[in-house]
Amino acid sequence: FEDYMSKNFKLKTKKNGKHGMIVAEANLPQVTTRRGDIYVLFSSETGKPEMAVAFMMGYDIYLNTKENPQEMDRLKEFFANFLMSHYKGFYEKQIREKEKVLKDLRGQMADNDKKAKGLQKDIESNQKKIGKEKDQ
Repeated sequence: FEDYMSKNFKLKTKKNGKHGMIVAEANLPQVTTRRGDIYVLFSSETGKPEMAVAFMMGYDIYLNTKENPQEMDRLKEFFANFLMSHYKGFYEKQIREKEKVLKDLRGQMADNDKKAKGLQKDIESNQKKIGKEKDQ
């Protein structure tokens, strides 16, 4: 989230407690014309990752579906875009790591094939020697 906000919107995030972040005085025209603080809380208490979001425009003034339905829809879309970006990067990284492991394993297979062919030649050579010694 920190990287996403910094790269895409030039906004700085700060830690807010053990599992939270805050973007102070955020200006997100794609969400609202008002300025406010974005609070994000990450949790996995239910066994799956969860993220709670609030856009606070004052001490007790926040975006909500009752009073700001259009802005809330845009805020949901904003965070859906963040999640798409996050998961895209996450899975691309996993793919790169798996491809590296796969490449290493293919290299090991090629090395093992070479060794197996060399050992097969040694076996054939030894069998010929054994056959000659039996003849003698």
